[in-house]
Amino acid sequence: MKVSISWLKRHVDLPESVEEIEAALTSVGLEVEGKEEPGKVYEKLVVAKVLTCENHPDSDHLHVTTVDTGSETLQIVCGAPNVAAGQTVVVAPIGMELPLPDGTMLKMKKAKMRGIESFGMICAEDEIGLSDDHAGIMVLDDSIPAGTPFVSLGLYDAVLEVNVTPNRPDALSHRGIARELAAKFNRPLKPLSYSLKESSESVNSRKELYSRVLEIKCDKIEKIYETHTNFVFMKVKNAKQVFDKMKENSIIIRNMGDYLRITAGSKEENEKMLETFKKVLEEV
Repeated sequence: MKVSISWLKRHVDLPESVEEIEAALTSVGLEVEGKEEPGKVYEKLVVAKVLTCENHPDSDHLHVTTVDTGSETLQIVCGAPNVAAGQTVVVAPIGMELPLPDGTMLKMKKAKMRGIESFGMICAEDEIGLSDDHAGIMVLDDSIPAGTPFVSLGLYDAVLEVNVTPNRPDALSHRGIARELAAKFNRPLKPLSYSLKESSESVNSRKELYSRVLEIKCDKIEKIYETHTNFVFMKVKNAKQVFDKMKENSIIIRNMGDYLRITAGSKEENEKMLETFKKVLEEV
């Protein structure tokens, strides 16, 4: 079973390292057979502040910036349309290797772009393995100091492969494994929560659920109700009776006494999804 460390931390406080968590699980009979730490390859990424940003004299889309990485000031030529002075950004310094989609590595080197030297790269989300967004560079919160290792922000998750034996069905969910860790470290479980914000952030909430399900390598899912079914099952091993009632172009899902409202986005999408649910309910 694939287990997300960040997901476990939603159920129990875990200040321990990945290695300590791995050892704790093995000691209680939940053998860890493997682990994935995608953040390891990005350990050289650093948070930086854009000090200046000017148009490149020989290009209509490039910008010449100076950035403070906390230890030095670098000149970096950037082609992103959203780069601007005063931003807090992610920089890949010279010497770092970034993985490419084809499996090869791109090594950062000093380069000349239209005659102006560039010492590193200001990164977009897709260039550092966070999403497929390449519309512009990633802009961070200004409260993060220059020089902060980017991986320390906790955006990269570690995933453990846990061998759950047939006599331990109670451990076939993140909640169940978190319960074992809580007992091992003598600390309480956090209360369960199924709430999903009903606001302009709802799209981000759905993206978060989708990414969490994909993190632990569930089969590809395209329908929103499949995303939430997988999410609830992997969270607490209880996804039966997913569809409870329909009201005001929304699906109301009941689990463990709490309610979760899901909308697909536009009115047309909601109506289409409701028709699908009605057919499903008629067949059950």
